[in-house]
Amino acid sequence: MWSSTKRPWPVAALIFTIFCFALIWMSSYRPSFGHPASLGSSVRYASNSTLGFQKIFYISLPQRLDRHDAITLISSMSGVSPTLEPGVNGTLLLEKALPEGSGSLRPEQLGCWRAHANVWKRMLDENIETAMIVEDDVDWDIHVRDVFTELSHNLAQQTLFPSLSPRSNQTIAPYGLDWDILYVGSAWDIPNEENRPPHLLYHDPFAPTRDQTGGSYVNELEGWGAKVTNTSRHRLVAPSWYPVSTIGYAVTKKGAQKLLYNLGYKGFGSPIDLAMIDLIKKGVVDSYTIIPPIVTRFRTGGAKDSDIDEVKPEDAEAEPGSENLNMSARKAMERLSNKTS
Repeated sequence: MWSSTKRPWPVAALIFTIFCFALIWMSSYRPSFGHPASLGSSVRYASNSTLGFQKIFYISLPQRLDRHDAITLISSMSGVSPTLEPGVNGTLLLEKALPEGSGSLRPEQLGCWRAHANVWKRMLDENIETAMIVEDDVDWDIHVRDVFTELSHNLAQQTLFPSLSPRSNQTIAPYGLDWDILYVGSAWDIPNEENRPPHLLYHDPFAPTRDQTGGSYVNELEGWGAKVTNTSRHRLVAPSWYPVSTIGYAVTKKGAQKLLYNLGYKGFGSPIDLAMIDLIKKGVVDSYTIIPPIVTRFRTGGAKDSDIDEVKPEDAEAEPGSENLNMSARKAMERLSNKTS
C-alpha cells in the first residue's frame, strides 16, 4: 500500500526528461555511408520510377503492340515509368536527309539509328539532363529499383571515377553528370585486354549468380579478378571499350550532343552500336559499362525476336528467356496466370 507521502513523480519526471533527450538525439542522427550527408537524397533518387534518370525512353515501332504491352507489364510490376519513343521505318527516310557515309546501311539499320537519334534530339529540345534508353525487347530484374540504388550507393563511395560520383549540388543526379554514356545493358562486352583500366567491383545482392550469368560475362568478371560462384553476387563498373548492342544505355545531355553531332550531322557508316563503339575507342565520348548488365535482351525463340536482322535458325530454336538476371521481370509476369486463392 502506497503512503500518501511517497509519490513517484520525481522519478517519472526524470524518466520523461531522459526519453525526450533520446528522441532529440535520434531525430538528428543520420547513418553515414562514407559520403557527405547531402548526397543521401541524391542516392535515394536512384530508386524512383525513372531509376534516378530524368526520363526513361523505350523505342518501339508503332505496329509492335505486343512489345508495347510487354513493356507496360514489366514496368507496372517493377514500379518503373518509361516513355514511348516511336521506332522509325527506315524505308520512309528521305535519301537526301541521310547522314553522309550511311549509304551501305540497310533501311532497318537506318531506322534503328534514327529512332535513337530522335531521343538524343528530344533530350536537347526538352533540356533533359539524363535519360536511360532501352529497346522494346528488354528485360530487367523485378527489383530493378533496388539494383540501381545499389549502383548509386557504391558510386557515391568510390573515388576511381569522379565523373560518376554524385555531387552535393546535383541532387537529382545519383550517378553524377560528368560522363557521356553509361551502358546499363549489352549483348556482350569485350574489355581492353592490352590496357585494363581501373574498375569498381562491388557486392550487389540482386546480381545474378554464376549459373544465371552468361558465359562471356562470367569470363569477363573473372578476367577482372572477381571470384564468380553460385553464392557470390558481383557487379562491376569499368570504362567502356567494346560494348555490343543498344539494348540499354544511359546518356547525359552532353553525351546526347556528341552522339547527335558525330552520328548524324557529321555522318557515319556502320550500324549504330558499332558507330558508338568507334567513338568510345577514339576517346570522343566518356563511357562506362556495367557487368553483368542490369538490363538484358529477352528472347521469344522465334521470328518475332528482331525487327532489324533476319533471325538465324539457331536463334529461332533458342530457349525463350533472359540471361544475366536474378529475378526476371518477364518471368514474374507469369504470376498473373496463377489461380487466385
